Amino acid sequence: MDKLTFTSLSKLGSPELKKFRDGIENEFTKLMLAMSSSGLVIRREANGVLANSFLVTGLGAVEVAEGIFLDNSTGVIKCIKISNTSIALSVSTYPNGTYYVCVKAKTNNYEPGLITLTNGSDTVTIVKGDFKSLRPYGYIIIDAADSQFGNGGEYKIIAGSDISGTSAKLEVPFNGTTESNLKWKIGGEFPSNSVPSATADKLIYQYDSYEILVQKSPTGYVLAEIQITTAIITSNLDRRMNFLASFNSNRANADDIVSGALNNITTIEEKAQANRVDRIVKTIITKGVRSGLVCSITGHTLSITSGEAYDGIGKYIRVPVNITFDLALLLSQSIIVEGDNYLHIFYKSPNNYDWFWSTTPSSLASNVLVAKIIYDSSEEEE
Repeated sequence: MDKLTFTSLSKLGSPELKKFRDGIENEFTKLMLAMSSSGLVIRREANGVLANSFLVTGLGAVEVAEGIFLDNSTGVIKCIKISNTSIALSVSTYPNGTYYVCVKAKTNNYEPGLITLTNGSDTVTIVKGDFKSLRPYGYIIIDAADSQFGNGGEYKIIAGSDISGTSAKLEVPFNGTTESNLKWKIGGEFPSNSVPSATADKLIYQYDSYEILVQKSPTGYVLAEIQITTAIITSNLDRRMNFLASFNSNRANADDIVSGALNNITTIEEKAQANRVDRIVKTIITKGVRSGLVCSITGHTLSITSGEAYDGIGKYIRVPVNITFDLALLLSQSIIVEGDNYLHIFYKSPNNYDWFWSTTPSSLASNVLVAKIIYDSSEEEE
């Protein structure tokens, strides 16, 4: 009787699972950087007009529609969603002139509320906010410019602090001048052997916070250029099209990871991008069959279901339809032999693959073992 031995499936991580888990954000960032540019994510309607995301409207106020933008200003890809926003105009704040309406990731965030530090006390209180974002052994940080009495600096919180209400406990009682209405920021909790020495390095910035600005000079992603006269918008030029996020149109790099239309890799840039993604995939997915490619034998016919695999250098291989092999024919053509045969699949080009037979398992990284077939041509078909 002909026999089959199945290979194990590829999987995420394998012995490197912890490395994958710890490095997922960094690897995802590399992938996103290889495939896309930062900017506004706006759908283009059938008539070619941009959808209403980030659209600036209004007369006596600047009205900005909700939307999503990709930002990598800090070296990490952030997908940031903004809400519908209204900014009131006044003659004193916005004198007559040309202004730019901009959106950008926020990198220097104050937490909600105003705190009070009391001389000799280890208790910090807050109004118009709470300490729910604070963690034991983290820090309350005050910018020097925000204190009238020289209380700028870092103040460590101890375990057991009330971090959900309106007070928190300091590790050391405050010895400066009592001061209220202080704006504050959060510093992170660090292992005792790796606490940053600089206060600025202890700051924890809100990951997906943003700012919408109306100012004389452009910054971040410009949504509109407006003219303000006596606190009224008298002209409004849409600038969103200049700051759209884009994805690599050739998608050569993406073809090695996901299925899609056939795209040949031709230019040096495309090859570099594909190699970059290959390295990323290789670090997080082990070689082998990912799904499907289930083998069965009926008589002298080997049947293989559709499926997916990754080779040893990170190439994605997709078999979109079921495949059959006539084992008797393959034997007559000296492609297989009586006894042990090993069937491999290998990547040729995006969305293109081929099969390889051998009498021993292939050691090449490009060949993925699908099954071991022990063939006996003397067996009669049932």
